[in-house]
Parts: sequence; C-alpha cells; structure tokens
Amino acid sequence: MPVDYKAIYDENIRRYGEDTTHLDLLGRLYSKRTHFIFELIQNAEDAGAKELTFELFDDRLEVRHDGRPFNEADVRGICGVGRSTKSEDLTQIGKFGIGFKSVYAYTRTPRIHSGDEHFRIENYVRPHADEHVPVPSGETLFVFPFDHLELTTDIAAGDISEALDSLNLRTLLFLRNIERIYICGATTRNGVLGRLVDSRTPSSRRISLTGSSDTGRWQENWIVWERKVFGPDQGEHRVEIAFRVTQDGDRERIIQCDSSPLVAFFPTEKDTSLGFLIQGPYRTTPARDNIPDYEPWNKRLVNETAILLTDVLTELRDKELLTVEVLQALPLEPTRFEPGSMFHPMFTTVRNAFIREKLIPLADGGYGRAPELRLARGTGIRDLLSPEQLCALYDLPAPVSFAHPSITADRSPFLWKYLREELEDR
Repeated sequence: MPVDYKAIYDENIRRYGEDTTHLDLLGRLYSKRTHFIFELIQNAEDAGAKELTFELFDDRLEVRHDGRPFNEADVRGICGVGRSTKSEDLTQIGKFGIGFKSVYAYTRTPRIHSGDEHFRIENYVRPHADEHVPVPSGETLFVFPFDHLELTTDIAAGDISEALDSLNLRTLLFLRNIERIYICGATTRNGVLGRLVDSRTPSSRRISLTGSSDTGRWQENWIVWERKVFGPDQGEHRVEIAFRVTQDGDRERIIQCDSSPLVAFFPTEKDTSLGFLIQGPYRTTPARDNIPDYEPWNKRLVNETAILLTDVLTELRDKELLTVEVLQALPLEPTRFEPGSMFHPMFTTVRNAFIREKLIPLADGGYGRAPELRLARGTGIRDLLSPEQLCALYDLPAPVSFAHPSITADRSPFLWKYLREELEDR
C-alpha cells in the first residue's frame, strides 16, 4: 500500500512554508551541476543495489537499480531537507535530503517508481501521487525530466552525457554492493563499469575493476586494506588504503597512483599528495566535495589511517611487494605534510616505521631499518665494503648495510632526499 503523500505534503507545508523559493539554492550547492550522478550512485549503494543503469534520452534521464524498494521513511527523506532514514549513520553515504536535491539543477519534477510507491516531487519537498509505471519486481526507477526553467533540454542532455562519459573505474573501488553500472542512450556513449572482488583476507581484499564502451576496454587491479573504527554514532566503520597492482611478467608489482584525492566513498577535491588512495567516512562540507580538516572526527580517521599504513607496509614486505617504488608513494616530502596539516600524522607514522621496522630494501637483499643502512655514492663502494666493514668504518655497535642500488638521487629522488635529510642517513 502506498504512502499517504497528502499527509507528507501537508506536513512539509507546515515545516517549510508555502513559499519554497528559499530552497532554490539546494540545486546550486555543487561546483559541478552533474555531481548529482554521484548522489544517485550513493543512493543505490545504500539501498544494497548490485546493478545500476543510467539511460539518457533527449528530454530526460532514467536511472534504475535493483536495491531495496522505497518505504515510507525513504519517501519522507527524499521529500525533506537534511533528513534521512538514519541521520547519524556515517556509513549511509547517499542519504536522501540535501544530497538528492542536487538533481534539481536539471529537473523540477523528479518521479520515483519503486515497489508500491509511484510519486513525483514538486517544489523540492511536496510529493504527489503519479501515474503507475510498470517496473519489474525488485527494481526502482527514477525519472528526471529536463524541465528546468533556466536550461534547455539540449544543454541538460549534453552536460549529463559528458559527465556519464567521464565516470571512471575508480567510481566503484570502495563500494561494497554495486557490481555493475550500465550507461546507455541515444545521446551518450554506451558502456559498462564493473567491480569484482577476486579474493579476501581478514584485513584486505583484491578488487578487479573493468570498463568497456564503444571506444575500448580498460582494467585496473587493486589491493584494499581496512581498519575498523568505532564512530560517534557508536557504529562500526572503517578506514581504507588502496594500492594499485599490475602484472610485471610473472610477478605482481605495486605502482603509484597518478592522482590521489581523499575519498569519502567517492573522490573529493581534497588532495592527499600520496601515491595511493585513502578512504573513510569523513564528515564533508554541505556540497560533499571537500573535507574540513579541523573536524575532530576527520582528524581521528587520519590517525587511524596512519596506523593502518604501518600494517600495510609490513604485509607488503612479507609478500615481497614492498619495493622502492612503493616507498616513493609514501608521505615523504616535509613541505607537503607540515606540522598541523591534515595528513601530517601519516608523515610522522612513516618516519617512525622506517626507524623501528625493517622496511627499506637493502643492496644485499632483505630489508633494514633506517639506522641500520647507509646510502652508497657509487656502485664501487657497495662492492668494496661488507656490512662488518661498514660497521667498523662508522664505529657503530651493530652491522649496517647499504641501501638498495635503486635508491639514488636520480632514480628515487624523494626517498633519497628523505633518507639523507629527514632520517640523517648519510
């Protein structure tokens, strides 16, 4: 039985008033109008959907998913401002409320067909019963007519087509439910994004991301580690670190990311300056595109991620995946991670880990702690001096070794400079 839309309509008249022009700004919260696409992906993820489809027409966008159908709480949430079914649940990344209002950058009358519910929303917060549209059992359909007064249908369709074309594989990386995103329509490039969990351990999972479209195919492989965190809502959350993996002959190799925005389930505008990705349930700005670094919960998440990073490095070492290239991806530049900056705890943690743990590749194989190694100025020196001779030369109480020959000013400049200047290994 459908929800009583008239009751919610009357309730919202009392709550928001007869005049809703003050809500117009909700469609302008985002620096990019097409940000609503991420909001819809998030809504589907929260509903437990496995598959999500964007179908673009000349005059509308239709979005379908196979997640949990709408209930009364969802109807109230999507017709409210800043309301959700779990207002303090940090794991619900696509809460109805302000986030959904981003669709009003393109439409004035979104329509929802899900289970027993068939309704449209007018003036942002007023639900009306809508004609029944046949929807397969277990499917939710959103219809967004391009009826915004300030945009032509051509501009709307063009904007959204470009945004859908630009969705990349990493959109799916940190999701837990959605496995496929389909993109189709006469005015956009048809394509599929996929996510497959290849294997799991108690602390990590291997993920294969695939994509195909009219222009080609793509694939990326990742290892994602996680650490549990209990939040202010008393719920169990997690911070995550992801390194990209490639196949180098018959061996795996970790490679650096080409970009590393902080991820709050989806990329934000906050750059981390890391060579890998970090993710967590960060508290964001209202537009959900940036992260306030002064927020205590966000500071705690960074600290927990720093702890996780040490565990990741030791695991990579034990699996013989900890290479100089991986170390180059770490927070090594002091000017980028100054005291008081958001990610300084990760810089400090790496410094302490290098001193306490055997993480730095050695010339004669294996790994060493920073105090136990020296940087050779040429290959001849490494061949001439044994660890025992090095120990005698520097008058040290324990043997020392030369660092791996690939740690040089030319081949690994960040790590070379870091070891020489930050850890005073000369």
